[in-house]
Amino acid sequence: MAFDRRAFAVLGAGMRAARSQSDDLKVTVRLEDESGVISPLIHSQYNEHIRRLIDEWIWVGESSGIPNEKGFRPETIEALRRVRPNVVRWPGGCFAGTYRWEDGVGPDRRSRSDDWWLREKDAVSARTAFERALELLPQHAESHNNLGAILAEAGEPGRAIPHFRAALDSQPANADALNNLGNAYMQLGRKREAREMFESALAVHPGYAEALNNLGIIFGEQGDLPEAWAHFRQALDRRPDYPEAANNLALVHAAVGEIEEALRVASASIRRNPDFEAVYLTLARLHVQAGRAGSAAQTLRVLLARHPNRAEAQAFLSDLGVQ
Repeated sequence: MAFDRRAFAVLGAGMRAARSQSDDLKVTVRLEDESGVISPLIHSQYNEHIRRLIDEWIWVGESSGIPNEKGFRPETIEALRRVRPNVVRWPGGCFAGTYRWEDGVGPDRRSRSDDWWLREKDAVSARTAFERALELLPQHAESHNNLGAILAEAGEPGRAIPHFRAALDSQPANADALNNLGNAYMQLGRKREAREMFESALAVHPGYAEALNNLGIIFGEQGDLPEAWAHFRQALDRRPDYPEAANNLALVHAAVGEIEEALRVASASIRRNPDFEAVYLTLARLHVQAGRAGSAAQTLRVLLARHPNRAEAQAFLSDLGVQ
C-alpha cells in the first residue's frame, strides 16, 4: 500500500440585526489584549501586465540591449530596495481571469487550470527568480521556503533542506517551512526527523491539512492504520477537496477490508477533483478487488479520456482484457 504524498463574513447583515435589537451600540477596544500576530505578508504591492509595466519596465531578459541584472532592470531593483515592500504580487489580472468563484465554494468545489500560464513563453523561471531574490535579500524566509520546495520537487531534497532551515531561522513558526522540511526528510528516508517536523507544524498551525496527511502517511507506513485513518480523516475535515488525503483514506479502508467504503471515498474524490489521476488508479484497483472488472475498465477509460498518454493506465486497462 503506497500512500500519496502530495470566510466570508456578512458584516452588514450582522450589524443590521444588532441594530434592530438595540439602537445603543457600543464598541470596546482593549489595547492591552493581544489575540495574535498579523503577518506583514498580507500587506503587498501588485504588478500587472498593463502595456509595458512588466516587459521592458521590470523584466527585459538577460539578452536584452537594455542594461539589466540577470534580466531585471537595475533601476527597478533599486526602487524596490528603497520602498522595501513585504510582497510584490505578480501576476494577476488576465492570469486570474479564468477563475470562477463558484468553483471555490460549496460541497462540489474543484480546481481549474489556468491556460494563461501556458502562454507565458519567456517569463523568468521560478527557480531563477527565487535565487535572484536571495541574492538581494539573503534572509528572506519566503524565498528560501519557495526555492527549497522547487528543489525538493525536482528530486534534490539534500539541497532543499538548507533553504528550509534558513527560512526557519528567520521565521521559526513558519508552518509551511516546517512541513516542507518534513517532506524533504521523508524523501531521504529520515522518518523520525520528518515526524518531528510535521508535529511541529501542527503545533504552530493546528488542523494544518498537509501536515495531518503527512503524519498519516508515516503512521500508515508503520502499520498503525487506526492512527493513519484518524489523520487522513482530520485532513479531509479541514480540506474536503484534498485529493491526496482522500486517496490515502481510501487505501486505509481497503487495507482493513472495507472495500465499499473505500470505493465511496475514492468516487467522491473524483467528483471533487476530476483531474487528480492517482485516485482513478486507486478506484480501478478497488473495483478489481470487488470483482468488478468492467467498472475498473470504465474508470481507466475516463482517466485516459482526460489524460491520453498515461502509460500506467494504458497497461492496467490492457491487463484487464475487458472489451
